[in-house]
Amino acid sequence: MTSYHWGSPISKLREDRIISIVLEQGLASYGFETLGDLKTGKDKPGSKYLKRQVAYLCDFLQVAIDCDSHNCNKEELIRRLPFSLVKSTEHVFLKVCKDTTSKLIIDKVFITPKDLLYALLVDKATIFKPSYYHFISKSGFNIYRNAVFKIVHGLLFFCEFFHDRHYYGKHLDNIVVEAIGHYEAEDVRMGQGQMQGLIQNNIDKTAGKDTLSKLFNNILSHYALRTRNTLERNGITSINDFKPWIEDIDKDFLSLKGCGRKSAMELELFRKELLTALQQIGNSGYHSGIEDMNLLEKALDSWRDGNARLYILEVFGSSRAFVTSFALSAQKTFSKLQINAKDQFDLFTAIIELVASVIVSNQNEEQPSSIVGSFKSFEKMFKANRQKMLTDSLMTVDKKKLVLAEFNRKAMTLSIRSRNVLFRIVNAENPDSIAAFLNSEHLFTSLSKIGEKSDMELKVFTNQMTGYFARMLFKDDDAAKYAAIIEDFPFLNTVDAKFIYDYKASKGHYPMFFVSWRYFSDCVNKADKLYRDYYGMGFTVSTNLDKLANEYHLSRERARQIVSIPQNEAHYRKNPLLREQQWKAYPFVYDDIVTERSSEFESLASEEHLELSFFAFCGIVNYISPKIIEKVTEDNGKLKIVAYTTWLRGFKLHSALREIVRLRDINKDTDISISLYDHFSKDEKYWPKNAYPENSKITLSFRLLSRIIIDLHIANIEKDGNLLFKANKTNYSRHIEGAWQADAHS
Repeated sequence: MTSYHWGSPISKLREDRIISIVLEQGLASYGFETLGDLKTGKDKPGSKYLKRQVAYLCDFLQVAIDCDSHNCNKEELIRRLPFSLVKSTEHVFLKVCKDTTSKLIIDKVFITPKDLLYALLVDKATIFKPSYYHFISKSGFNIYRNAVFKIVHGLLFFCEFFHDRHYYGKHLDNIVVEAIGHYEAEDVRMGQGQMQGLIQNNIDKTAGKDTLSKLFNNILSHYALRTRNTLERNGITSINDFKPWIEDIDKDFLSLKGCGRKSAMELELFRKELLTALQQIGNSGYHSGIEDMNLLEKALDSWRDGNARLYILEVFGSSRAFVTSFALSAQKTFSKLQINAKDQFDLFTAIIELVASVIVSNQNEEQPSSIVGSFKSFEKMFKANRQKMLTDSLMTVDKKKLVLAEFNRKAMTLSIRSRNVLFRIVNAENPDSIAAFLNSEHLFTSLSKIGEKSDMELKVFTNQMTGYFARMLFKDDDAAKYAAIIEDFPFLNTVDAKFIYDYKASKGHYPMFFVSWRYFSDCVNKADKLYRDYYGMGFTVSTNLDKLANEYHLSRERARQIVSIPQNEAHYRKNPLLREQQWKAYPFVYDDIVTERSSEFESLASEEHLELSFFAFCGIVNYISPKIIEKVTEDNGKLKIVAYTTWLRGFKLHSALREIVRLRDINKDTDISISLYDHFSKDEKYWPKNAYPENSKITLSFRLLSRIIIDLHIANIEKDGNLLFKANKTNYSRHIEGAWQADAHS
């Protein structure tokens, strides 16, 4: 007999089919090992969905444990049960006990539906035993048992659609199976089918259907015989047959066999007239289903789920429009809601729960709920999409990224044979394909070229990945966001990841200089450590190559190669920093020249929280896009850094800058203008011997010099590109000569 206590392992719930293997793995990943952990660990991290399930499980287990120990009386138990479960019991009880015989026999055992519910939960061992009901004949007991079967499965039917009693439904199913044995369990499932058929047929027993048939035939009788014959030839003889043209007003009548243009026009008029009549019927309350539609509309207007209600109103315009659409075509309503819904799982579960509550509240025996048929259709579509909706709801883009990476990482550890089989089943580049694979059972031995060894290997792999998938599925969304960033950059910690996530949310891209700085701060590669120390990205800076080479046990030339051309290192291409799309937000990295001004170094360092000198900053630039990094010292001893393209490797920049500073500082009593292009770019002495460049390089050198002069404030450049040196000396002889001339004139 199924029984629980707070010391029971979580796996027992899985064995009893109360929870799925994914939920079991998800709970285990957050440290839930026993049922008692559910009660004491409600505030553990995880997604909102997982925390909700923990709360529902705790409520259910408290009732189940008390029932097993007979630790509560009937009134107390009923009070603690979900209200919707009690109402469902009353509803199904009335539906099943409609015939006099069943009612009389059931009334001998249970006075009220609540008595039956109490017996199912507390006296489950005796409820199906004939000896316990000696006052009922053998034939009467069979009637009694069949009635209880139908009631139980009516409850199970509704338990599917209410979050707060989902686990009660699983529990009741187990109670029945255990109480009567597996052989007789088949009778139970037959009873379920009978119950579902009973519910499905409810709509057929309403007076409303007769009214709609009369309406259809009455309107059609006013049209030409040719038009009526067209419908009849195509098997359209009732309003149900005509339903596809009601649901889709754009559906063309010309597709009907033997339908000409004139008949198509008449049928179009007929459709419009029928739709108008149906609308009028819905507004007047004429047909029998209007009571239920009014109940549903009222429930929707007072719905606590504000987000779902607002979305429904956004799609349909009004509560009445949604209710009418739901009654006419649940399938079309489902598809229309699904188009732009963000969290489809929560939306559709909420709608189903709302409609189910309306059905349960209808206790009219003579007139069963007319929206049951629509509900069944809606529920069928939901079940077909349920798993995908749940996965899409919980599995964010970041979580999918993590699952994809882990799946491929673990797949590469498999043998070639097992890996080939796995990739035949799963698209390893599609997270949805992976999710579908992990959410289903697999018999690997049924596949070709699978032996015992590969079968065992794939089973272990699947179990491991299912556990990881569950952890990701129920992982807190923010934690997943940070984990996804760490997946891209494994050298980061959670604090770094949080800053990076917030930065990306604000700026639209990763703070790649911050990421690069953190990479070099904790790098383990020998070449990168030397590179870091040279440019001062860590705690120390040493530009003395001899010292660095000695420290890292390298030759000076080898050390020079590392700091000058890091792209030649073997590990370079595997570096996670070197994804070009991540650097598109920093166009200056790929520019011909980088200065503090062109890179906006100061503002960037402030935004990205960089504790770097501009020299170290240029070191990162050089790592991403090869540059020549020069240290420019002015006469006042102030050091300036400039990085420029390797295309100009031969250009003697220092010589050119020294000449500009000399021209600037020499004594001159008049302004001097010099052509920058002619004076420097065309002068062969500023280029290597016998290596005068082509015209394109000369042009680049001219741009290089111009940018450096402007950015470092070395001299003034006029609009025509000439250097302008202001006079820095007074010519006194000219002043004296001018004074003499003025005196002589006077």
